[in-house]
Amino acid sequence: MHSEVLRHDPEVREVHIEDNNDVSRTYALTFFTFDRGNEEIVKIDDEIKEGGLIGETFRKHGYEVRKNVISVFVMDLPLEIRNKMSVREDKAKVRVSEFYAKKEGE
Repeated sequence: MHSEVLRHDPEVREVHIEDNNDVSRTYALTFFTFDRGNEEIVKIDDEIKEGGLIGETFRKHGYEVRKNVISVFVMDLPLEIRNKMSVREDKAKVRVSEFYAKKEGE
């Protein structure tokens, strides 16, 4: 799995998480804040900007990762995303989650 980064700026990350055949398995829209004065987190963010998967990249740097599901619902799937995912269905399950990364002692 790898990420096709569509957007990554200080507030928003938008990606397709793709399989080895470049078919999107997940469309992810992430809204995030973090301490930009923390050099380690800035380095991790740079790796993620280059296509690293968020959870995998944090774990690589010794962080414990947690995701809390807030809501799950079904929505209409835009044609652009249906094409990228190679599906005919016009609905998709959406999961809204909180993501936490913590390193022991910090």
